[in-house]
Amino acid sequence: MVSKIIVEFIPAPHWWKKSNWKLHKKYETANGHYVIPKGFVSDGASIPRALLRVFSPTGRYFGAAILHDYLLKNPPIQVKANSSSHWQLANNEFKAELEALSIQKWRIAILVSGVRAWGWIKTHILKK
Repeated sequence: MVSKIIVEFIPAPHWWKKSNWKLHKKYETANGHYVIPKGFVSDGASIPRALLRVFSPTGRYFGAAILHDYLLKNPPIQVKANSSSHWQLANNEFKAELEALSIQKWRIAILVSGVRAWGWIKTHILKK
């Protein structure tokens, strides 16, 4: 059973920076594979402004975005941080969580494609 997401909104210090959300209660993922601890800070889903009317950064898939952020910030011991397998694990679990949350397939396809594209840009172009 998916747990309710209770967060504190942390406003961005400047208009050009992203706001964050801090978990006030642990989050148990819908797929049952992970528990995100109370106090974890996420920036939610990184949605381009042009798509905000269709994809809210805190919509029904907010839990999947928190899981993705958590896995990127806390890779499992067997995965090297910032490696392609690290991104692949986070992306695969993001998709599995979206499916467990019963998000429509077309939305999953767009969200997962966006996450994969951003991950590729970050690791290959921006080298972060």
